[in-house]
Amino acid sequence: MNKYAAQLEALLYVAGGEVQKSRLQHQLDVTNDEFSDAVNALGHARSGDSGLHLIETEAGLKLVTNPAYAELIETGKKDDDESSLTKPQLETLTIIAYRGPITKPELEHIRGVNSSMILRNLLMRGMVDETESADHLHTVYTISADMLQHLGLGSAKELPDYDRLHEETSLSDMVKSG
Repeated sequence: MNKYAAQLEALLYVAGGEVQKSRLQHQLDVTNDEFSDAVNALGHARSGDSGLHLIETEAGLKLVTNPAYAELIETGKKDDDESSLTKPQLETLTIIAYRGPITKPELEHIRGVNSSMILRNLLMRGMVDETESADHLHTVYTISADMLQHLGLGSAKELPDYDRLHEETSLSDMVKSG
């Protein structure tokens, strides 16, 4: 695999979802031919028995797990779903619940650390939802309906001290300054 294919793989892994090709090409700062070669090399490396496969749509790319391992993954997901949340996961879920909709950069600014893997885990567990937002120019995260149902709530606004914490000015100022 060439350097650009490896860099592309890293970008897709961290993104955790589909990313527009134009954005990826811009991030890699490569020509159309170099980008095409990188996509082909990554697609070749991530095929067959590889645990990850590359999905290519007209506009975007996404790393996914190999469908041949679906049963194994479902077993692992079930085990994960039944395990308790870690402190970083609880912290992230709480921030999303009280501050959502929130972008990944805003979340990471509040937490002070990269939250990609935690977000991916919370998404896989159905605890948060991600949606594209024209207002934020980034994907935004909110607490999921399933999670609200699990908590016995009809809305995040029913969380204790929601109004005060959702509008906390020190957090808003911190996010704006970041």
